Amino acid sequence: MRRGALAGYSLIELTVAVAALALVALAAAPDPRAHDETQAQAALAHYAAALDYARSEALRTASVRGVEVDAGAGVVRVFSADTTAHPLDISTTITEPLSRQPYRLAPGRGGLSRRVALSATGQPFNFHLQGGKPIVLFDARGIPHWIKTNTQQRFRLLDGRFKVAVGNSAFELVLEPITGRVLVP
Repeated sequence: MRRGALAGYSLIELTVAVAALALVALAAAPDPRAHDETQAQAALAHYAAALDYARSEALRTASVRGVEVDAGAGVVRVFSADTTAHPLDISTTITEPLSRQPYRLAPGRGGLSRRVALSATGQPFNFHLQGGKPIVLFDARGIPHWIKTNTQQRFRLLDGRFKVAVGNSAFELVLEPITGRVLVP
């Protein structure tokens, strides 16, 4: 501050003060990547829980349950399957155990960030002699499979995986072919 006729701060003093404040603000601001990672992990837990729930309901009720993954829309739905109908009837969405709402996960709903994105190379579930499908079924023993309803022929799961991402943070969810367990490598 100068002494004389005009009292005030010089441009250099103001620039130094603003730069110091900017450095303090930068150090105090949270890292947005950490927030993306937390949201991606939370979404991954929700999607893994949907697969686990379908499997556990198949075991509990001794009936076929399934999961449909629409990677483009980021939607995962748990349903009850009628394997005697042709084509396969997957129209009955199971309700969530706590909220008693349809078990349907989508970005912006049920605690998921609107920025959640699902992706899969091709379809998320690949079956022996059937190729990729967006749907996996769990039988009364909890084993993941696909069924051709006109012949009742079952096809085992070869590979089940998709990625859950928020921003630059991405995690892969894997459905184990033999046991139906959900893994997060």
